[in-house]
Amino acid sequence: MFRLYQTPRRDGREPVEVQAFSLTEAQIGEKPKDAGEALLTALRNNNDVSDAFDFALAQEDFVPVYLEMAKGAETADAFPWELLFSDHKRFLALSGFWPVARSFYSATYSNVTVRELTISSNLPQVRVLAVFGAGDDWVWEWKAFRDLRAKAPDMGCDFQLRILVGHAKAADQINREAGSPIALTFRSVDELWELLREEVFVPNVIHFLCHGTSRTDPAMHCATVLDHETGLEERFDVIAPSELLSHIPQTDFLWMIVLNCCELGDSKTPSQQSFARKLLGNEAPVVIAHRAPIEVTDAEYVTRGLYEAIFKKALKVLQEDDREVDWADVLDIARDRLIAKHKKSSGQSYTAPEAAEKTVQWSLPAVYVTSPPFVMHTRQEPPDPASNAHDVTLSALRRELLDVSHLPRNYRREINRLDLGISSTAEDAASQGIQDAEILPTVKRDDEEAEGFETNES
Repeated sequence: MFRLYQTPRRDGREPVEVQAFSLTEAQIGEKPKDAGEALLTALRNNNDVSDAFDFALAQEDFVPVYLEMAKGAETADAFPWELLFSDHKRFLALSGFWPVARSFYSATYSNVTVRELTISSNLPQVRVLAVFGAGDDWVWEWKAFRDLRAKAPDMGCDFQLRILVGHAKAADQINREAGSPIALTFRSVDELWELLREEVFVPNVIHFLCHGTSRTDPAMHCATVLDHETGLEERFDVIAPSELLSHIPQTDFLWMIVLNCCELGDSKTPSQQSFARKLLGNEAPVVIAHRAPIEVTDAEYVTRGLYEAIFKKALKVLQEDDREVDWADVLDIARDRLIAKHKKSSGQSYTAPEAAEKTVQWSLPAVYVTSPPFVMHTRQEPPDPASNAHDVTLSALRRELLDVSHLPRNYRREINRLDLGISSTAEDAASQGIQDAEILPTVKRDDEEAEGFETNES
């Protein structure tokens, strides 16, 4: 199934569901324009979609459009939708009129994604936790972040950066150039998880510069200090999406996860979800990832353009009280700069549109979003780690049916204090310190209610 989401709703037809079309990756070709035309032709085979495209392309205003993949549409996610090409608007993702984002719906997602934007000294604050686990490639990424730190005040933003790096010498150099201790090393992946979940720094964006492979089982490959000391590349730790997701802090401040890694936005088999797709959900309502291998110098351009766009969006929330944030166009600056970079390196006198037709690098980063609206609330106080920990516990317990009987007595008392709907029998058991009592929350999860499941309350 394939579905268009958020097409214009005035005076036009909006398709609800579209049957799968017959197209294989081998049929779309390698040239960007050929691939984009083949995809658009396949979509136009459906009359409803064709009418929607004609209507949208005839508009004069900016129209963010999401290509929503229904459940089980992993095959559709494998196509390079960023290359959609129309003779009227050329590459839609580059038009400034119709940016392309991949949207996913799930009954387990919140109906509205609400996130917090901290205001510091009348400036929107953007906090980024960056993980450098790609060996010596950290030099390029730090160069981008160093320049962003210098540029942020002129753009009207308070940019806070913390870096976790798996390279012994890198932290010293970064801290020296930054003029403050913003970088810490991690010797192992376990130490990385400990640092990632520390509550002293609550990020809006968690950014990974690591290696990635899509193959049969998509995985991130993270280099640690121990890897460098042994000198064995095969020691790079392999991280599955489920493992990463289990260590992502669940807070109302996290906007997105950035995977500045090769292939983690790609799926190689029809039944396989990409690494990025598996991260998408309530914990991470936006994920940025690359569809194919990407050069570290190109990844640097993506970092620069992405965060400049994020600064602008944060400033817009502050200046215009624009609480609903659209992320479809967050890669526009990065795409333009990648085109300019490869146009210049080719040594040819291409125009920008011609350069886009001859290179694919600008299309490799993809935007993944959850279907519900992304609403940003502003707050004047920085996040309090202790309060945030309570919010995390409450959120986690509300989403999951947890057997909490194994928890220590003081934790069970805290759960009761948070009023999670524990039954009176459970409350009595917790207060008496009965270790083997069966204690279950009585709250149904959103997906269970949607699917008509029942829960046993005890």
